[in-house]
Amino acid sequence: MIHRLLATATFAAVGVLTATGLTAITTGSQAHASISTFTVQGKVDKVVPAEKEIYVISDADGKKYEYYFTKNTQLIQAGRAVTFDLLTKGIKVKVVAQRKGKRLDPMHVEILD
Repeated sequence: MIHRLLATATFAAVGVLTATGLTAITTGSQAHASISTFTVQGKVDKVVPAEKEIYVISDADGKKYEYYFTKNTQLIQAGRAVTFDLLTKGIKVKVVAQRKGKRLDPMHVEILD
């Protein structure tokens, strides 16, 4: 289970560090870490158009992740916004998502094929 965590520390530099399950952003003398946002890259296993939902098998750990698109989800291919109907089984994607309770809400989905 992923818990929301906000940590503050002192830093002199400004930077961003992202890893699976962890995002740390430093601004001025403050750093904030949140483990509710993460990135998964893999292949689409299933598409449910009626629910605007996709299942992705992660290249990194082989796990299946279920994502529910929201009105704020950005779907991109080759740097351009595209429509949900381009998502099909087997297509390679990179998903940046936020956990909301038990749901995974994708903020940004990039079609890599």
